[in-house]
Amino acid sequence: MSATSNKIVEFYVELKRRKVINTAMFYILTCWVLLQVGDFAFPVFEIEQGYFHWILGLFAVLFPMVLTFSWFYDLTPAGFVRVSPFVERRTLENMTPRIDRRVSLSGESMSQIDTDGWFIYAETGPVEGLEYNISKGVIIGRAIECDITLLRSYISRNHAQLQLQGEHLTIEDLGSSNGTEVNG
Repeated sequence: MSATSNKIVEFYVELKRRKVINTAMFYILTCWVLLQVGDFAFPVFEIEQGYFHWILGLFAVLFPMVLTFSWFYDLTPAGFVRVSPFVERRTLENMTPRIDRRVSLSGESMSQIDTDGWFIYAETGPVEGLEYNISKGVIIGRAIECDITLLRSYISRNHAQLQLQGEHLTIEDLGSSNGTEVNG
């Protein structure tokens, strides 16, 4: 798919998310119903047909304003609510932690947890309390595509890679701007 058609699809999805398409359809349907009622009611109440064209013009002028308003606001039972400008569309496919020490171990004692092999345990930061098995090459970085994502400004998109070479664990800096240190 080309970049242009991809942007068109993204714009269409954003229009649907913000309910602009629903608003446009509702507005057009409401205007059509009002014009049908006016077409019937104007002769009954002896209203000049010229006013019918003014109402049609008013509906046409208000249409872009209604669409613009619906881009920024959503009508809810609580009233008008500002639509958030961004929704995370990417999905995290990171490694699942082996242990989450932030919650109770649901009766499991530490002796029942498999301790064979290498693991990495986060003592501070956004993944504090999580422990990950290292069974293959693991990339750590800020990018969502990394195996372990650390959303911090001082972490590069692809910061470092942990690799098993036999029974030894090595770490390789992937050209990060702040570097990677081992044991200080």
